[in-house]
Amino acid sequence: MTKYKNKYRVESHRRTGWNYGSNAQYFVTICCNNRKSFFGTVVDEKMILTEIGKIANTYWQAIPEHFSNVILHNHIIMPNHMHGIIEIAKAADAIHKEKAPNLAEQTPNLDVSTDSINSKTTTNLTEQTPNLGASTSSEKPSLDSEAANRSISTSNATEKWKPGILGVIINQYKRIYTIKARKINSDFGWQSNYHDKVIRDQSAFKNISNYIVNNPKKWTEDTFNK
Repeated sequence: MTKYKNKYRVESHRRTGWNYGSNAQYFVTICCNNRKSFFGTVVDEKMILTEIGKIANTYWQAIPEHFSNVILHNHIIMPNHMHGIIEIAKAADAIHKEKAPNLAEQTPNLDVSTDSINSKTTTNLTEQTPNLGASTSSEKPSLDSEAANRSISTSNATEKWKPGILGVIINQYKRIYTIKARKINSDFGWQSNYHDKVIRDQSAFKNISNYIVNNPKKWTEDTFNK
């Protein structure tokens, strides 16, 4: 953690030297601002989603509709964060040609139903998307910090914001979801940045998939549980 204008900021967790547009499976974790439980609660080892929790689930599942090189594997929406495995799979180099079976579909302890969501709910990840400098945090930045963020985003845009890379996929998801969520709860915000881990092999893939599925069962001992 370093400081900008005497405030702590989250450092990048990206792996140095790694091309995040290359084919790979990525374990991604995104947290709500201040780890506030916007998405729901765990009851009897089941995740019960709020209205905006259900929308977070719906929008996540819609990512491949807007990024054709993406395959989604297991994911879970937790009270104040979410985990998911995203695979970037371009053309013949794809690690998996088809979506892997979702272990959560075979696990009765998960309640991630989206039945109450209107089937016509927009999941367009590019619609109404703000400029790259727009904030998804609930904190309202000063004019100086807005200018600084805008400058940083602009200077890095050509190098880092290329279509199809992991950062763009997560950025678009977070931003369009924020627009929708704040219409329901104006206090909603994401924690800056996100965590990712490049999955090395099938053994790691299986372990992480099981971890995601079993997250509600272990909520009482979860590091994200305040």
